[in-house]
Amino acid sequence: MRMVRRESDIDYKDDVKSCIFLLHRLDNYLHTQGRTWFDRNMIQLKESDVEGLIGSAGGKSSNLQKSWIRVYRVWMSLGT
Repeated sequence: MRMVRRESDIDYKDDVKSCIFLLHRLDNYLHTQGRTWFDRNMIQLKESDVEGLIGSAGGKSSNLQKSWIRVYRVWMSLGT
């Protein structure tokens, strides 16, 4: 989605037009990729993969992500 937005020639000063464009692109993406994402991240998700899904892919975690992981670990009685 980011690449589509960056490569588009949409004038983002026009909020309505740019929002409609992004919603249209999101709708197309969901039709083509949504089921795959849902299956991978919801249906086939293993407990051991949850923390990786919460964290960032690049290895750096924000304070917000770290707090989500702490809450998840406490909720699952895994400690902090």
